[in-house]
Amino acid sequence: MSIIIPVFNEELCIERFLNDILSYLEESNISCEVIVVDDGSCDNSLNIITEMAVEESRLKIISLSKNFGKEAALTAGYDHCSGDLAICMDSDGQHPLSIIPVMLEKWSEGYDVVIAASEGRKDKSRIKKYLSKYFSNAISKISNSSIPAGASDFSLLDKKAVLAIQGLKEQNRYMKGIVSWIGYKSIIVKYTPEVRQNGETKFSLFKLLELAVNGIVGFSTLPLRLWFYLGLSIAMPSLLYALYLIIRTLILGRDVPGYASLMVSLLFFGGVQLIAIGVIGEYVGKILIETKKRPLYLIKYIDLKKSK
Repeated sequence: MSIIIPVFNEELCIERFLNDILSYLEESNISCEVIVVDDGSCDNSLNIITEMAVEESRLKIISLSKNFGKEAALTAGYDHCSGDLAICMDSDGQHPLSIIPVMLEKWSEGYDVVIAASEGRKDKSRIKKYLSKYFSNAISKISNSSIPAGASDFSLLDKKAVLAIQGLKEQNRYMKGIVSWIGYKSIIVKYTPEVRQNGETKFSLFKLLELAVNGIVGFSTLPLRLWFYLGLSIAMPSLLYALYLIIRTLILGRDVPGYASLMVSLLFFGGVQLIAIGVIGEYVGKILIETKKRPLYLIKYIDLKKSK
């Protein structure tokens, strides 16, 4: 078994969390490698992990050359894990270890993918709760991926599911969507997140919105179709009204006044066009990133020593 833990500036809680995991594995007599992916931390996180790894053979370290983002860090963990199954967990201690036996039981029953869905967090702001709740529902409806409400990166993947993810080379990553997209027999387990052990979340509202845009653009072309339908719904009435004005002018022989309303209309439709260009620009930008074929992440240091 492999446990993958992405880390970014978690010096206040990473040591306690890793000790909790290692103690749990010892008590449960589970053979497991713990792969910690440092996503370019600029605090003391990597030093803490490295010192622990000297005494603990189950700890494996992947240090990225800079902060490539959580999705890239998760991908690095999947690329280098060697277990028959992989469990992804956050490093802040909010994913309860008590859910791991539930996941393993579902895996033993034949499920290839076990997704842990949060039932609610008391320490989460109202805005983030609202966005998390409705974004998953929205992306499920507009794409071919069924992402359960409250789904997190806390998940268990069988080896064949891990291999499937390793085979995906896209740059625009939204791991919750990818895990749902690959298919395989899956099931959802509910959990209540623990209170964060120390420090603050590194995911700002801006980063969450950016991740939401990546998810929508990466898994659906519906926004492009919506703008086509909007343009069509505006163009047809406009064409009919233009014909009416032409006929009225020819019959009555006078111009139709209304320069103020004309300017308002021009400004409105100009704004609509700019928004449409922005939507198209998001897709074009993602295409540009994909065509460059740059690596999703670069490794500065790696220690995948074999367990004793």
